[in-house]
Amino acid sequence: MILQQLDTVMLWDRKVKLADAMSSFVNRYFGPARSVTSVDILVNNGVTSLIDMMAFGMCDPGEGIMVITPTYIMFPHDLCARAGVSLIKVNPEPIESQFDEKSAPLLIEAMSRAYIAALADGIVPKALLLCNPSNPCGRTYPSTSLVEIARFCGQKNMHLLSDEIYAMSTFAGTTDADGQALPPFTSVLSIQDDPPRGVLAENIHCMYGASKDFGCGGLRLGFLVTRNELLWRSLRRLVLFTWVSTFSTAFFTHFLLDEEAVGRHLKIYRERLEAQYRLTTQFLKESGIPFVPANSGVFIFIKLTAWLDHGEHSAERDASREMRLCRYLLHEAGVFLSPGEVGLSCRLNCNEMIDIHIALPIDGSGLLQIGLHRQKGIYAHSYPTASRGTGRAQAASCITVFFVLNEWPKHQGHHECGRGFDEGITADVDCALLALSKSMTVQ
Repeated sequence: MILQQLDTVMLWDRKVKLADAMSSFVNRYFGPARSVTSVDILVNNGVTSLIDMMAFGMCDPGEGIMVITPTYIMFPHDLCARAGVSLIKVNPEPIESQFDEKSAPLLIEAMSRAYIAALADGIVPKALLLCNPSNPCGRTYPSTSLVEIARFCGQKNMHLLSDEIYAMSTFAGTTDADGQALPPFTSVLSIQDDPPRGVLAENIHCMYGASKDFGCGGLRLGFLVTRNELLWRSLRRLVLFTWVSTFSTAFFTHFLLDEEAVGRHLKIYRERLEAQYRLTTQFLKESGIPFVPANSGVFIFIKLTAWLDHGEHSAERDASREMRLCRYLLHEAGVFLSPGEVGLSCRLNCNEMIDIHIALPIDGSGLLQIGLHRQKGIYAHSYPTASRGTGRAQAASCITVFFVLNEWPKHQGHHECGRGFDEGITADVDCALLALSKSMTVQ
């Protein structure tokens, strides 16, 4: 018993050292309004667990958490599976407007509409969960917009949660359609406490992890940065269910303390990320495929309204148009897509576009080019081009390119799995993984 208690104390001491190292990292790279210390940080085994704990700790079953769409496809599960909260969707139109500081009032209006509608349904919103940089949009929120979002939350007595797991996955030099530079990453931690205007720093919380910017998903490390002592103490009891391994704690502490190594890694990572972005967007330009500029994450939205009508010829009349497109590309080219409906994308305007976002491999341009050329072939030969014109799409959403299969034998996924695509996206994933295991050679 004494040895067990001693081991627990030693592990907790290591976590304090990790929190101290992380506080130094946050102070260097996140630009907090006031210096972050180890007592502001809670360490656990990943941002997924943090989101679950935050929902469980803030909400009673039936209360709500707002999310701005489109959003990370696992948020509905992470928020609702255990806590039993209701998800409240905020649907800005158009999607890109949420990242434009000039459109901040429109975003706040969309949030207000969602808030009022939730109350009318008997759901009390307790928090807004933001993904910044955005997954799947590949964009960052301007500082002015973040302040307005924080003010909205403060005035409604809500918490602002920001998933900033892609905080360092950014690159410069991209511009919008008007030639204006896209805003750099700004953390919610930079928001100044301003109670008279409704901005309450104690209700603003940042979540970060090691899995994206550092490619260390296997370490299972997540960090909550909060200035709310009561919340910290409450979650401290729950974090015992998401314990971090001794190895992960020691390894990442040692790495973070080597500031030169961290800086060198981030420099190389960002250079490679930007190179992949340039490679992809150059291909899209040459292929005549319109896209939305990005400056963060590993995502690019491409606009495929002109190709969407191809799904009308599918026998799967019960499936959505983006789902039929997803299945067609998997079936014909071995490119697996995730339909926007799983990311809560809501497009009601029939004149809107369909969006697809491409996941960029950081050091795998060969694999990326396989996928891009397959898409180009599909778009050039199977779908009408934008110049030919097909009329307006009747529905639209966003789709994610997850991976491509090397040496893809046409129709293999459908026949070898022994089931039709009408069984849902899970069947598609199983088929794709089966083909992947059979056709890809380990280098």
